[in-house]
Amino acid sequence: SVWRVTHKPRVAVRKEPLTSSAIVGVVHFDSIVEPVEVQGAWLRVPALNGWILSDGGSVGLGQLLERIDNKLLHLNVRNPFDGSNLCVLKLPGDATVCEACSEVARLNFGFSSQEMFPTLSPDASPTHPCVAQVIPANKGLYEAGFRDGGDFSFFYIGDEPKKTIKLGPAEEKARLSLQAGGSWEDVQLAVAGNWEKHAIVALLEALVGGSRLAGMLLWAWSFSPQLRHVACEVAGAPTVLIFGWGGSTSKQLEGPRLWWRERGFSTIVSTGCPFEMEAQVSAIISAIRNDGPVVVHAFSNTGMYLLHAFRQQWQGQLAGLVIDSAPETKLDAPFLRQVANGCIRALCSSHEVALDDSADQALGNFKPLWPAQEGEKLLWPETASICTSLGPTVLGPTDEFRGMLVKLDERCGRVSQGVVKAALGSLGERPFTASEVQQLSGFQVLPLSFPDLSETLLRLDVPTLFLFSSSDTLINSHAIKQYVNEFTRHGQATCVCFDKSQHVQHFQKHAERYCTELARFVESLSL
Repeated sequence: SVWRVTHKPRVAVRKEPLTSSAIVGVVHFDSIVEPVEVQGAWLRVPALNGWILSDGGSVGLGQLLERIDNKLLHLNVRNPFDGSNLCVLKLPGDATVCEACSEVARLNFGFSSQEMFPTLSPDASPTHPCVAQVIPANKGLYEAGFRDGGDFSFFYIGDEPKKTIKLGPAEEKARLSLQAGGSWEDVQLAVAGNWEKHAIVALLEALVGGSRLAGMLLWAWSFSPQLRHVACEVAGAPTVLIFGWGGSTSKQLEGPRLWWRERGFSTIVSTGCPFEMEAQVSAIISAIRNDGPVVVHAFSNTGMYLLHAFRQQWQGQLAGLVIDSAPETKLDAPFLRQVANGCIRALCSSHEVALDDSADQALGNFKPLWPAQEGEKLLWPETASICTSLGPTVLGPTDEFRGMLVKLDERCGRVSQGVVKAALGSLGERPFTASEVQQLSGFQVLPLSFPDLSETLLRLDVPTLFLFSSSDTLINSHAIKQYVNEFTRHGQATCVCFDKSQHVQHFQKHAERYCTELARFVESLSL
C-alpha cells in the first residue's frame, strides 16, 4: 500500500508501534511512504526502520496519513495504433494492471487482454516496441506509476482491431432503445450500420436488467449473425443450396461450399433467421438462375427450418437432400436453453464482445420459454390444412409479436385448435383474462416461431442422406434415427453415423469419409 503524510509539519517514526516508544526519526508533510505491515493504526515502514501512526485520534491529533493507492483513478485509455483516446477507465488505484487490461477488453474496442502489455513509456506502440517498458500484470496501478487523470497506454502484439464505429443521432437512439429491450428494427439498423458490438452490449445490459425481449432479440439474431445474407456463386446447372446451422457464417460453411463448387455446382449459401425468413427465401429463389437439378445441404435444425420455409414458396423439384446433425423434433426446456445459450454466446464471440460476470449469469439464467400473460391473445394460421408452425402466434396487447404457443407434452410441442379449445373453451382469439391464463398453465410461449418438421420429408419424398454422430451431445443419434423411422418413406433415407465428432463438426473431423459419402450420394442421384 501507499500512504501520504497529511499532518503538518511532520509525524514521528517510532521504534515500536506504541506512542510511548522511542522516536527514531520523522517524516515531513506530503511525504510518501510504503508500509509493509499494518497493526491497527500503525504502519511499519522498513525504509524508515520504524513505525508511523496513521490516525492520531487516540492522542488528539486526528488523521496523520491517508492511503492514496486505493483511491479511484481516471485513466485515459490510448489506442496503441494511432494514439487516440478510446475512453476513460475508472478503477481503484490498488486494482492490478491485469484487471485494467481485462476492463479495456470488456469495453469492446476489439483488444484482447492477453495481447496487451501496459507501459508508462509514451512512445510504446507496435512501431516502437523497443522503448516499451512493460509493467508486470500483478502490479497495482498506483504502485506501477499510473496517476489520476493520466494515460493508460499499452503495447499491443495482436492485429489492429477494426475502427470503432461512432454512432450518429439515429444510431444512438436505436442503441438506447436496445438498452431498454429494443425492437427487431433496431437490430436491423445495427447490422446495416456495422455497429453490432454496440447493439449486442446494449441488449446484454437489458438482459441483465431482466428484459425477456432483449433475450428474444439476441436469440433471433444469433441464429443468423448476418441476418438475411445470401451468398451466391453461379456456375450453371446443377445448384446446391447450403443452409447453415444456427450461428453459422459464410466463412464457416466455406468447406462444404468448395466441395460442391469443385464438382461444378452453382452454390447458394444462407443461414435462416427467424424474423427474416420470408425475405431470405425470396432472395434464394431469385438466385436460382437455371432450370437444372437442385440439391439442399442443410445443417442442424436451423438448416431444416430454412428448408421448410423454402419449400413453402418454391415449387420446383428437388433432386436430393443432405441433412447434417438433424433433426430434433422434441422441444423441451433444457434443449431450448442449450440452443439459445450456445447461439447467443457464439454471436458475442464472433463480434468480440466479452461477457462480464453479470452478463454471463444472465445468459445462464435466460429461459426461452415463459407462461402466457394476461392481455395476450392467439392468432391462428389461415391455412389449417398445411401445418407450417407448431402452434398459433401469441400477440401482445398492441398486436405485437410475442412468440408461439406450444405444449411440451404434445408430439413435437404442437398445439392444435382442439387442444386450446379443450383448455379454454374457445380459440383464445380475444385478450386472455387472469382466469384464462391459469387455464393455460400447461402451455408455454416460445418467443420465436418454428415450423413443425415432422412431415417435411414425407411431403418432399426425395432421396435423403442423413449425416450424424453418436457423440453429438446436442442432437443425439437416437433422435435422428427415430425421426428417420417415423417421418421418412421406405427407401428414402440413407444414414451415416460418425463417431467422436460433435454437432455439425463431422465435415471437419471426418473429412475423408464425409466427402466419400457425399460423392457416393450425389452419384446415386444421376444428375
